[in-house]
Amino acid sequence: MWSVSAAPALSELALPPGALLTLVENAIVHGIEPALRGGAVDVRATLNEAQGWATLEVQDSGQGMTAERVNEGLGLSNTRNRLRQLHGEAARLELQPQDPGCLARIMIPSSREQAA
Repeated sequence: MWSVSAAPALSELALPPGALLTLVENAIVHGIEPALRGGAVDVRATLNEAQGWATLEVQDSGQGMTAERVNEGLGLSNTRNRLRQLHGEAARLELQPQDPGCLARIMIPSSREQAA
């Protein structure tokens, strides 16, 4: 099962190609596939104009983060670097364990002025 919800105001947001795809693939390969019960992947994109942040989240209800899976792979490392190149040091990519599953969150400034 999967769902996608996105704020229409984010349609012009600059995002490195494949950034969300990497997070969704990780959710499926490392979260859903190993879980015998299966699971769900939810993709959300929101804009907080008052704080000046766009937030993109991929949450799965799979097996969650284990000690072996805490290490960052090449896909996440490349995505972090590409986010920094595009949005500066203000851009963030973080992983948070959930019960069950994992939440991957990208936060980027919604304006170029904030990125500087």
